[in-house]
Amino acid sequence: MSTVVPEAIELTDEEFAALVERRIRDRLGMSLEEFRDAISSGALDPEGPNVGDLALLVGAQGAS
Repeated sequence: MSTVVPEAIELTDEEFAALVERRIRDRLGMSLEEFRDAISSGALDPEGPNVGDLALLVGAQGAS
């Protein structure tokens, strides 16, 4: 059995920000800024369903 490894793609900071924003809007119907505010205020659990992986992306965006 062979393993297929997907090819990595490189994104600019702007492309990555757009990807993160789009994923948040698609899943939660809110903007990146609204998402950050909801995490900060405790309205969203950063480890909750549909939130944890988005929180990781937002954290990765801040590190770039």
